[in-house]
Amino acid sequence: MEQCERLLRLLRTPAASPAPPFTIPARWNDGVGVPAATDPDRPGEILVDRRAFLAAGIEHALQEAASGPQTTPSARADVTRHVIYGMLIRSFTAWPGRDRRDVASGTFLKTMALLPSLRQFGTDIVYLLPVFQVSDRYRKGELGSPYAIRDIYRLDAGLHDDALGPFTNELLEAEFAAFVELCHALGMKVVLDFAFRTAARDNALIAEHPDWFYWIRTAAAPGFRPPTIGDGATMPTWNDETLWQLYASAAASGYAAQFTQPPDVLDPRRWMELRRDAGDDILAAVEEQMGVTTVPGFSDVINDPQPAWTDATYLRYYDDVSPHVAGLVPRGQAPCIMQDGASLDRYHGSRPNQGLWDYVTEVLPFYRERFGIDGARIDMAHAMPPDLNTQMIRRIRDLDPDFLLWSEELDCSKGGQAQRDGFDLISGFTYYGYKRVHEDEFERDVLDGSFLRSPIPVAASVETPDTPRVARVHPDAPSQGLVLLLNCFMPNAFHASTVDRSCWKSSR
Repeated sequence: MEQCERLLRLLRTPAASPAPPFTIPARWNDGVGVPAATDPDRPGEILVDRRAFLAAGIEHALQEAASGPQTTPSARADVTRHVIYGMLIRSFTAWPGRDRRDVASGTFLKTMALLPSLRQFGTDIVYLLPVFQVSDRYRKGELGSPYAIRDIYRLDAGLHDDALGPFTNELLEAEFAAFVELCHALGMKVVLDFAFRTAARDNALIAEHPDWFYWIRTAAAPGFRPPTIGDGATMPTWNDETLWQLYASAAASGYAAQFTQPPDVLDPRRWMELRRDAGDDILAAVEEQMGVTTVPGFSDVINDPQPAWTDATYLRYYDDVSPHVAGLVPRGQAPCIMQDGASLDRYHGSRPNQGLWDYVTEVLPFYRERFGIDGARIDMAHAMPPDLNTQMIRRIRDLDPDFLLWSEELDCSKGGQAQRDGFDLISGFTYYGYKRVHEDEFERDVLDGSFLRSPIPVAASVETPDTPRVARVHPDAPSQGLVLLLNCFMPNAFHASTVDRSCWKSSR
């Protein structure tokens, strides 16, 4: 428990000056038992010495670990018996500790104090949404999406807990390593969410590899959206016919005209000057001085009504387009992506961008070797090139044969392809199907063997970390009870739940 002991030493070191009491939910102190005071204006909460509470929380978890099993089975063993608990770290232990108007972000350190309670729920796999460095540029909302990843090889500084002292990248890595270490001691595996199909618009790779991205004129970005076909509202089935319609549509030529060559091709001399002078914020300089930017991302479904993903962009995995559309692309067209280019499982090119493939392939081994994670969920794995999925999986399995691999494949009938790629399980569609529990088609769609269409296990989940809470979809207790009961008996399924913060926080 080297990393846990390191954090305990830092927490036990006397602070330069006394810190004011810190407010936490009273339930967080269950089993920890640090001295606490109360504030009549904040019922259900207690005032604690922050560093003392965090140290006691880790010590309590270590005591719980010492009394439990010392070895745990492989994460890949009997997947349908696992209970997976998903969380976004920065939200899981977020709390207005000193000022109700200022919510402190969740951190690895605070979450460690609550791990024994997760284990009591039967959790044996902790699934974390992305913990990587996120972008502030084009951020959506106050915090932004964890999938707007600026550098997948760096952890997000917002997950550092300043109770340990000033931020350093080395200290943050120790905090994550300690989190994984403590999960293992408590008999829980750690699965981390990775996004490889998309990246933040100002991803750090731009400085060295602008050709790994798609570029458009900056003036076109505010109203950007992919072309539609037909009535523009009906979402058609993907096939070669609808692909031809897409490229032959009236909007296609104007859409493609928005794209440009990468900035290093547009003006090599200016690009080199910007690389030298712009520092980390090279995209801002390119937008201002060269008038181009990375293309906003979008759904791979034709006519999908959701708006463009203004904070994320697609990575360019091939130097050419799919042979299905090669004859439809005008000569001299700048690298351009439409919905088919977002669906690389089917419409991929013939010349892989091998540098990008190699970069992505080494990500999972990096986190396995440095932090000891036990598995990965691959966001949009269904839209990745099958050969790249195979390459990534072969590489990580050579390193760790027990590494668990979870594909975000929503269509159970495509579980066979996920299995051929090397995945152990898929996400499936229950998070959506359970919304329709009172509709006539529910039994047909969910209970007629849909789970059995996949040769590998499917998530039995009434919600996921990026969907509405089931209590919002079904506010009445009988409906909640019904979907939860059904969930327990789904065949060929592993059980996945998400953060219910009411478990930790008393209502006010």
